[in-house]
Amino acid sequence: MHIQEKEIRRVVKDEKEYRYGRFMDVREVLERMTISYDESNGCYRMNARMSIQDEKYIISMKISQDGQIIQSHCNCSLKGQCRHIASILFFLKKLTITSYPYFYEKDDQWNKQQQLAKIERQRQERILHKKQQESLELIHLYKDQLLRESSAPFLSQQYQLKVFVQSKKDHLWVAFKILTPHQSYIIKNIESFLKAIDQHIHIQYSKNFGFIHSLEAFDEDSREIIAFMNKCYLKNQYLQQGIIKTLMLSDELDEFYNMMNVLPSSYCDIAFDKKISDSFRNLFKRRKLYLRFS
Repeated sequence: MHIQEKEIRRVVKDEKEYRYGRFMDVREVLERMTISYDESNGCYRMNARMSIQDEKYIISMKISQDGQIIQSHCNCSLKGQCRHIASILFFLKKLTITSYPYFYEKDDQWNKQQQLAKIERQRQERILHKKQQESLELIHLYKDQLLRESSAPFLSQQYQLKVFVQSKKDHLWVAFKILTPHQSYIIKNIESFLKAIDQHIHIQYSKNFGFIHSLEAFDEDSREIIAFMNKCYLKNQYLQQGIIKTLMLSDELDEFYNMMNVLPSSYCDIAFDKKISDSFRNLFKRRKLYLRFS
């Protein structure tokens, strides 16, 4: 830590205070001073107490390794542009320090070893806090890696979604099922399903069936359905209350028809009541969609 005179002039701009500080006999008024090295920020921290005519002045500074004054404060009325800070800086300019923390005491009334131990303990606590923060960041990175890897086993066993279309009160409603080779499972909470895909969450559908959700866990055609489900859900969450099990189609009809025309017929099952209006019946026939009337 090498402090130059021009740096002292930069900090204490008042010429009168600068001269007072330069010629002040610091050892007569300096009661206590500690200097420690802050490894986490790469700088020195200095705290001092001066006594002048029964007045106590507390000075603190933060100094870079090359002697630049990063912060300085004094509790006097000048708040830093003062002789107290100038005198301390001139004192530090001449001072030779071989190890840190450094401790200066005018009268050896304190147990210096105890004070040094306290400063060292505070330094170790700062180092420990920094290591804890770094450990937490590593834990988060490791957790994210595990989530990404957790979906890998399902790439070889991808599931299929199936859309079920029904007519209710002159509106089309769609529900969704997950198909396995031997069983199908209805999606009872669309919001939870979409959230599980986005965050790689495990959902248990029965005692013997459950898996960690991701887009990779479904085949390509099912991913088209998931994209449509996501878009349609954003609008339905304002139209429905409570848990959303089915989605109402309105402005999305054309997009839905186009998607179903491209996908194989095994991805959609359309079940209408016999009393369905001819308008819905004709819409589906015009688009050559598979119909199964119940």
